[in-house]
Amino acid sequence: MKKNRPYTIERFITDRTSTNKYGIPRYQVKVPIDKKLTAIGTYNTIEKARKNRDLGLKNLPTDPTDKMIVPDEKRKNVRFPTVSKYIIDNSAKFNDGRKHLVVQIREKGVQTYVGTYDNLDQAIRNRDLALKGLPTEKVKRPAKKTKKLKKTKKWSRYGKNIYANGGYYVVKIQRKYKKYVIGTYDSLEQAIKNRDLALKGLPTEKPQKSFEQAKENLSERKLPPKIYDDSKRYKSGTHYSVEIREKGKRRHVGVYSTLEQAIKNRDLALAGEKTDPSDKIQKRSNEKLVLPSVALGITDISSTLAGDRKAYKASVSQDGVFHHLGTFDSIDEAKKAQKEFKKNHRKNKPVDLTGQVFGHLTVIKKGDPYVSPKGVKKVRWLCRCDCGRSIQTFTNSLTSGQTKSCGHARLDYLVNRSPIKDLTGKVFGHLKVIKDDGTRQRRAVKWLCQCDCGKQTHVLAKDLKAGTTKSCGHVREQVMKKSLADYREKYKHETPGTRLDLLGKTANKNSQTGERNISIVSRNGREFYRVAVVYKRHQYGGLRDTMEEAKELREELRRKYWPNYPNKK
Repeated sequence: MKKNRPYTIERFITDRTSTNKYGIPRYQVKVPIDKKLTAIGTYNTIEKARKNRDLGLKNLPTDPTDKMIVPDEKRKNVRFPTVSKYIIDNSAKFNDGRKHLVVQIREKGVQTYVGTYDNLDQAIRNRDLALKGLPTEKVKRPAKKTKKLKKTKKWSRYGKNIYANGGYYVVKIQRKYKKYVIGTYDSLEQAIKNRDLALKGLPTEKPQKSFEQAKENLSERKLPPKIYDDSKRYKSGTHYSVEIREKGKRRHVGVYSTLEQAIKNRDLALAGEKTDPSDKIQKRSNEKLVLPSVALGITDISSTLAGDRKAYKASVSQDGVFHHLGTFDSIDEAKKAQKEFKKNHRKNKPVDLTGQVFGHLTVIKKGDPYVSPKGVKKVRWLCRCDCGRSIQTFTNSLTSGQTKSCGHARLDYLVNRSPIKDLTGKVFGHLKVIKDDGTRQRRAVKWLCQCDCGKQTHVLAKDLKAGTTKSCGHVREQVMKKSLADYREKYKHETPGTRLDLLGKTANKNSQTGERNISIVSRNGREFYRVAVVYKRHQYGGLRDTMEEAKELREELRRKYWPNYPNKK
């Protein structure tokens, strides 16, 4: 929700009523004095604000009697109504359409807050309890409604109580508010057959052997606890790593070539005994060649080259990224390359703006540095404006174009900006512009207009020019009345709630069954098809076990209660 902000309604006049807590009219006047906008006063009415604005623009003294009363003195007159003794109606403070009755009792010169209640009877009852020293009721204020997130289904659905999972069909039946897996089958026909048997309470067939075999094969591929297959991390051979948890921390035991060795050493580690070091896989020296480091970021790679040639590889790490600078014949050349890279890629590289021009400002020299409360220094530049004034500003303010003058350009725009275009006498649709009503909405002009029907309305200039508003609203009423009359003429022979064309419509896209007037409900752990047919605002229906029986009941009810319904099944 946007906060209420003051807005300019006329030249040099700002409406600050929305910022006041109690809705007191406030109009602030600011006029340019010595090329700066200066506040000369705040007033209760727009007439007083206009009068003192004109005096301020002419450099004349303003009328002190017109100024607004100090807000603190004004607030003493703003009080919330007292409903009963020690009960105050605080509803106007919240403006949410609910009652807010605040109970505050006073004992021995001390005021005590009791609570806020929705109705007067409850407030009086708790006030009397508080005066007697008894415990009061606790009122829970209604919480804000939050949207519930829709749960996503993990498996795709194949009919009622049937789900697909990896090429198999799983049957789940709900009993006593819980879902139980009946079985898993290879084909959809077998799943439907066993689903129907389970719903009738008859014994079902056993799951297929292929699924049981797949489960056994899957369990064989699983490794024992705390043992992991790390073969992919190495070039050749099988590698089983063992990790156990001690005192809430994970400890690496070792890497082994066979599963038996891994299980053996895992059990020893869990028992607190020493593991067998001979079972561990020894690191091979030829798997990884370690090159000597001569200095920070400089590595000697002479051993990888043929002959007696010396070579050094240089690199620099900056912002977590390694930059390879190349290969050099000596260590001094590698260090020199590192220094040049750091010098050219320095973040806060000094910039000289002396002599450069930014808008109306010309940079003369470096000014006094700005020191923040934390002791951080920022560079400021001394600039001279075209009007003759000198200011100090920051580097980024000049380079980004945020600061282009000493401030005179803004004041010149406010004083000499283009006047308002007069629309008096012009016609827009059914509206004829009479005059400017003197109010503004975010600096937009509002015009008083006369409609063809005789009514007067206030319209923004942009709505008139764009054609958004063409009348006072009578055209819209006429169109709505005509459409309502056409609708009544079309269905004048139909009784309300007996339109046959609605029965032929397809079901809602959120329907569970895909059929109109049929839904799925749960009763005592079982699922039923619920039929509900509405005729003349009365509902008729019932519960059925299967979809075919539900359709038969729906057609029977339609033929019974709808006299014009065709006699078709």
